[in-house]
Order: sequence, then structure tokens, then C-alpha cells
Amino acid sequence: MDDYRAAPMSGSDVVGTMGSNSKPPSRMSGLAKLLDRKTTDTRLMFEGGCDMYLHMPILRAKSGYFASLSEFVKRQNADGSETLFYQVAAADITDQPEVLRRIILYLYTHRPSDLAITVKTVFCYAKLSDFLDLSDPRDIMTSVVDCLLHQTEPCCYPMLFRAFQRAELPVDNMLHIFKKIIDKQEAGGDEICRVTMSLPVLWLMAEEHGMEVDVHQLRKGARSAIGKVGRFRLIEASEWPSEWFECDLPCFNEAFEDVYGRLRAT
Repeated sequence: MDDYRAAPMSGSDVVGTMGSNSKPPSRMSGLAKLLDRKTTDTRLMFEGGCDMYLHMPILRAKSGYFASLSEFVKRQNADGSETLFYQVAAADITDQPEVLRRIILYLYTHRPSDLAITVKTVFCYAKLSDFLDLSDPRDIMTSVVDCLLHQTEPCCYPMLFRAFQRAELPVDNMLHIFKKIIDKQEAGGDEICRVTMSLPVLWLMAEEHGMEVDVHQLRKGARSAIGKVGRFRLIEASEWPSEWFECDLPCFNEAFEDVYGRLRAT
């Protein structure tokens, strides 16, 4: 990410990176626009420096959070005129600055690959996307779901547990992702995998950040998402769910019962 974390280059610098025989595009690409310091009106400030210089019209068009910002300062231009300039502290938005940088980059380039979502940060992207109130979060949510669909082995449980701890994801956000994963597995003709079924359980185990959990809402949402076929599969968990799930994390059995209750065949 060093290509954009440093202070943004000027427009002339961008052209210089294209090669001596290249001509600048007639219309700026998203990345070139991001790097064009001359037209920016917003400074997104990060602790330790490496601020990003951005364009408020672009941010407002794509994010309800930025659209709601009204504080600005007046900047004096060389010709004596004044323009509005915005300063936004990244710390006021998130405690995951690298995730914010990636989302801002994506808003300019529209390339899902620029998000670079990993298991470690997957729920941070989901939470920040919701907080920013993005006008079109589909690519981000698709990338979140695709990342989680690849987590199918028991070795994933500790990583997912820590990812929930890191993100402090609200219950409705978690259930929304949970349902999307199940819908995609079923649409592909796949059986709902055990790691997927465990997500609400791991979320509850990681819930250490002071939010009150509505267990009734959690149980209703989780049961509704897995459907009748999923409930019949969970009956196989018998008395010790951790054995069926092959999960050795402490308190898994207790959290499982809180999430799914005592399931019985009907």
C-alpha cells in the first residue's frame, strides 16, 4: 500500500509515472484523480502522518457519512478568492486506519482487489462499510462473503473468533452476513458448512465489548437463516456441539446453546 499511503503526488508526478512515450488519458482514471493533489479539497488525517488528500464531492456521492459533514475551513487562494477545505480525523471514523485507507482507495478505483480483505479484517470491512453508509456496498459485501466462504476447516475457528473480537460487529450486521453466506452456499447447491453454522456462536463468544446482547433476536435470526435443513443438521451436534464442530475453543458448547437453543427433530 506504499503507493498511496505517502503524501499524494501532484498531477505532473502522475503523468511522469506513465513512461516517456505515454500520453496522459483524456479523462482521469480513479487512481489518477486520487493522486491529483491540485484538485483536492479534503484532508483525511491519520495518526502518525501519511494523510490522504481527497475530493469531497466524490466522498459525498458515495458515502452518507461524508455527505453529512458540514464543518469546513475557508482557504485563501493565490488570486484572493476563497475555497472550502475539509479536515476529517480518521480516528473519528474507525480504529482500523488501514481498512479505511483501502475503502477510500476502492471508492476511487472501483476495483474490489484494492480492498485486500483477509480473515483478520473481514468483519472490520463489514462494520466500516455500514458506518460510512456507502451508496453501493455490494462489491465490499461480496468480497466479505467470498472471504468467509473459503473458511471451511476447523483451523479457521480461532482466526474467526479473533476477527469478531477485533471488529466488535453489531448483531444485526453479523446476522446479515451470516444469511448472505448461507444463501450463497445453498444457491450453489452446497451443504451449509459447519464453520458457517458456527459464526453466530463465535460472535457471541467474542462479545466482550459492553454491548447488550438480545439473545432472543440472536437465536431467532440464526435459526431463521439456517432454515429447516440446517436445524436438522445441527441436531447431530448432540450433547457436545464442540465435538461435532471439531472446535476446541472454551465455552463453545455454552455459546452454542445460547444461539441455537436445544434443537429437536420435529
